Amino acid sequence: MIWAFLLAFVLGLLSKFEKENLLKLWRNEAPTKAAKMWVQLHTGDPGANCTANVAKENKRRQIEVSGIEEEALHNLNAIEWEGVSTTEKVTHASVWDAETEGNPRVYGELAKAQELIKEQDARFKIGKLLLLLK
Repeated sequence: MIWAFLLAFVLGLLSKFEKENLLKLWRNEAPTKAAKMWVQLHTGDPGANCTANVAKENKRRQIEVSGIEEEALHNLNAIEWEGVSTTEKVTHASVWDAETEGNPRVYGELAKAQELIKEQDARFKIGKLLLLLK
């Protein structure tokens, strides 16, 4: 009886996406994989729901990611933000299952912070957006 209460409590703390995947794992089913994924930049730790410290250059870009290796992943495609709106330093990134709205998949600190310069293009070459996962 106490286990049912604890499970209900834990499920209440999770996002819809996390609940669905936790229940799939419980049933020994494969977790849902996003058809496409999108990256968003942050100027600090984005938090568990990935909505904190969103960079002013907040448009998400499509990303192809590597498999997770040693608690890190990197981009398999070049990513570009054209003519960024604000000069700022980005230190973190989050990966989402949709261009807008959607569910955060993973987040973490960039292995190397990137300075974005107003009205200049920001580019991450293949393999250069290295995300240290939390």
